[in-house]
Amino acid sequence: MKYLKQLATIFLVCAVGQLLAACIGNVVPGNVLAMILLFLCLIFKVIKIEQVEETSDFLLANMAFLFLPVTVSVFFKFDVFEGIIIRFFVVCVITMILTSLCAGYTVKLIVKLQNKKKGGNQ
Repeated sequence: MKYLKQLATIFLVCAVGQLLAACIGNVVPGNVLAMILLFLCLIFKVIKIEQVEETSDFLLANMAFLFLPVTVSVFFKFDVFEGIIIRFFVVCVITMILTSLCAGYTVKLIVKLQNKKKGGNQ
């Protein structure tokens, strides 16, 4: 029952995010608004981490499984990509490289800031 309550809490936040997106004209996707809303609710203790922790861990651990149907469905829609497959591939490679660089430099910056903070506290 605990997991069902946690899942219901997550789905409620997702539904509110979708509703907000519809209210503002879908300028920002509802799932992005839902993540921001959940983050704010956790920061301001409206939702306690214990209320979503175990179900969130489960969903994160099985994220690859959750993306599998979407990935497979792309293969069945190959005709949509038929004329633009090379451009699509180039965009995918470029965004993968940019994402990797951004993640790497972000980690580098965080480590640098943590080392600076540790050095200042001693």
